[in-house]
Amino acid sequence: MKKLFYLLFICILSSCSSEESISSIEENDINLSSLRVSVHSKYKSLGWGIDLTGDYLKLDAVKAPVIDVDKFERDFSSRIISRESERYSYSNNFYGNNATEYVKSIDASLNGDFGAKIGEKDKEKFSKTISGNFSSKQSYASNYTFVGKDECIEVGKAYFVEKNVEVLQKYLDSGFLYSLSQNSASTIVSEYGTHVLLDITLGGKLSLLYRSEVVKTTKETTAKAGFSLVLSNFGLGGSGSVNTLLINNNTNAFLYAQSSGGSKSISESWDFNNGPLKSVSTSEWNSSVNFANCVVLKIQKAVPIYDLIADVTKKAQVKAVVEKYMEDRQLEILTPMHRYWSAGLRDHMYLVNRDDTAHEKWYVYEGIEFYGYNEQLPGTVPLYRYWSADLRDHMYKIVMDNNTKYKYEGIECYVYKKAEENTVPVYGYWSSKLRDHMYKISKDNNSKYAYEGIQFYAYPGNIK
Repeated sequence: MKKLFYLLFICILSSCSSEESISSIEENDINLSSLRVSVHSKYKSLGWGIDLTGDYLKLDAVKAPVIDVDKFERDFSSRIISRESERYSYSNNFYGNNATEYVKSIDASLNGDFGAKIGEKDKEKFSKTISGNFSSKQSYASNYTFVGKDECIEVGKAYFVEKNVEVLQKYLDSGFLYSLSQNSASTIVSEYGTHVLLDITLGGKLSLLYRSEVVKTTKETTAKAGFSLVLSNFGLGGSGSVNTLLINNNTNAFLYAQSSGGSKSISESWDFNNGPLKSVSTSEWNSSVNFANCVVLKIQKAVPIYDLIADVTKKAQVKAVVEKYMEDRQLEILTPMHRYWSAGLRDHMYLVNRDDTAHEKWYVYEGIEFYGYNEQLPGTVPLYRYWSADLRDHMYKIVMDNNTKYKYEGIECYVYKKAEENTVPVYGYWSSKLRDHMYKISKDNNSKYAYEGIQFYAYPGNIK
């Protein structure tokens, strides 16, 4: 790989020490973020803590040493391995019909052993790959599709042959031991992460993440067509002769790229709505990757950090914090409510599934009025859809309606009954002249419609 054309990326929100606090840190807790040490020259990040909800684009979730590898090596030199290897290049491909599926495809590609599941069910890993690189929930809602590719350069491995946690507990880093004795469980997880690395592949990687909005039902084919054209320009495979119609069906597209490892770096972004892409050479980064400046490329094995804590009480406290921390960082995927208007029927219609072709005979697409959820989350209520053939009118309610003029058609999405952070009121209107219900996130002064008050709360859409 000598040159990648049209390389793009968003500057990823950095600081692996803390994006936000897990919970309030007690006054006497010791903050270790100012005491960071460099990775080990031989074993790199082996034995370090890692936040498995962190950003996979950079794997910047690596935190601080939990196991003292030097002390362990002195006692068990044959039970800990660091091996430099010849450079080996390969690629990984990822796809997700939505953001949740995308991070799951990363997890599946890693195929690592992360110990027992956390909580009642296994949690999504590397969720910050999405939430840390997009500014709002709307920017990774269910109407977006994600395609990605990693170009990897492997230069070595580091791992414990000894994986018995009862043995490893005897070789904890002095800083970690001090934190266990002095700090709250919340601070420990904030400083050291959720898991500890016991087997890692080392090297450098260039990650590409492509996000687009696809209206057509063939989302995977369409999104991959747009990404394939980019890859051909990058010199990373793909095809420059992809169906133009498929490519043009990708809208609101972004491409993100980030290098990890090496003495040179690439970190850029591009909005496809802003015109031509720029050319960036990657040859310097590629040739700069070696064992001296490598990073974690792949995780073969990690264990929950609380498994290395012998004290029963402290272990239980840290386990509870880890479970809540990972639960709180699971992606919540919004679903858009698309607004349509029919001049012939004089009816506003709101649907979570956009299909302009199916409705083009009667309805004109106007945009996204608001966002809800496609599954019920705490605090949300169903938004019921009704249709009156006599009035030719769609009506939406958060309570079941027994109006005999309307036929119940099902739950369209889930919204909030009360105001929540970042939500806005959705106002209801009724026109007796047009016999039409209308729902808007902005006050409407249309004299044909009577204001009916706040109906529910949701996340704002793109209709001004």
